[in-house]
Amino acid sequence: MVGETSDETSGEPGGGRRTATRSRPRPRPRRSTEDVAAWQRQRMLTAMVAAVAEKGYTSVAVADVVQRARVSRATFYEQFEDKTDCFVAAFHMCVDSFVEKLRRRNPPGPPPRQRLHILLDTYLGEMAEFPDGARVCLVEMYAVGARAALHRRQIQLDFVALLQEMHAGFAAAGEPVRDLTDFDFEALVGAISSLATNKVAAGEAADVPTLLAPVEHFVLTNFGLTPDPS
Repeated sequence: MVGETSDETSGEPGGGRRTATRSRPRPRPRRSTEDVAAWQRQRMLTAMVAAVAEKGYTSVAVADVVQRARVSRATFYEQFEDKTDCFVAAFHMCVDSFVEKLRRRNPPGPPPRQRLHILLDTYLGEMAEFPDGARVCLVEMYAVGARAALHRRQIQLDFVALLQEMHAGFAAAGEPVRDLTDFDFEALVGAISSLATNKVAAGEAADVPTLLAPVEHFVLTNFGLTPDPS
């Protein structure tokens, strides 16, 4: 039988005998309890994003999530207090991935105008590449109430910090930027976010990158700079 040592022999030139030995297959290493829990959590968060993007937050039930994730309700409640808790965690998963890409694709080396272009191109392009995540972060979170709104404000403040870095980079390069207050930066981010949200809410996430040129012009103008003629 396969997996057992065999005594089967075969002839060899010169009258010798060769013993064919087949060893037992090595057992696969078992996943730790922590690994299984992390794997299940990832599946549930991914399922929440897909379900909310398809049906809207208010129409999604825990049953939708566990069915998509192929886990039990008991497993769901081992990780989350309720639907809202799972949604907020899914929201953060999307945002963490989004911010990580913004940072990774925006190295400090290029000139400031090129860096700004890359930042905005990545910001808008990611919404087209991951429309489900964009809908969760920009549209459906409003249905969750104050709890999620507070999380979204923190994310906007993270983008404010990125624009402040851009502004400082222009100043360091000798560009004649005007002084901006924290309110100015928040207003800039709010305007950009609103433009993108309108397209995502209308089911036009694929068209969000078309905002790149006007948004870039808008930011440069508010920085007090003359946009490139191109």
